[in-house]
Amino acid sequence: MEIQKVFLDWWKPEIGDLATGRYANIVAISSQRDIDAVKIYKGEPYAIPLFTEGQLRKFIEDKTNGLLDVECNDLNDDYYFYTIRIFEIKELEYGKEFGEILIEEYIECEDLLQAYWKVACMVAKEGLNEI
Repeated sequence: MEIQKVFLDWWKPEIGDLATGRYANIVAISSQRDIDAVKIYKGEPYAIPLFTEGQLRKFIEDKTNGLLDVECNDLNDDYYFYTIRIFEIKELEYGKEFGEILIEEYIECEDLLQAYWKVACMVAKEGLNEI
């Protein structure tokens, strides 16, 4: 439940987001009224976000203050081998540049969404350990 709270605290509902619905279905947030309702019930069984690949990537980058890079290789017909690296971003007076690698994970799974989910959970858990 603590890891779920990290995700819920980070999530700012927007139009277009997906969440669980009241009757175990998936709903798309399509109005300010939906956003207001989700904010009231956030974390209840019928108001849990269903993150996209883009949202998980943003979560990982926000929580690490880094930039995510993904490399994908075929493993076999059903699985892929993903290398996910998160680079430190160095602020310079004339712009930004990549710094050292903060995290490097090798993940075998069916798709990129699963790979991002595994890394996002790891990042959320590490954040809890720092508190």
